[in-house]
Amino acid sequence: MTKRIYEFICADDHITESYIDSELRTSNCKVCGQSAIRIISKPMVKLEGVTGDFPGAAMQWERKRNEKIKARTKECRLNHKHIVIFHNAY
Repeated sequence: MTKRIYEFICADDHITESYIDSELRTSNCKVCGQSAIRIISKPMVKLEGVTGDFPGAAMQWERKRNEKIKARTKECRLNHKHIVIFHNAY
């Protein structure tokens, strides 16, 4: 069994967290001791302000794009030098 952190809510609306086995659906409230049921937590999502993209994904795409452009520019410069040298040899 794997253990995870889950949120629980009791009859008095106390929301608590517990590190328990994934199969368990109930726990005792840490505030009042009543039986509490497991609830689905709201995910924490941060989006980029202008485009609405995930910041990590946008930065990763931009970094990879810049790396590809840099590699192609370097490749083109090297090919151009070989062409010029080859052309000047004749």
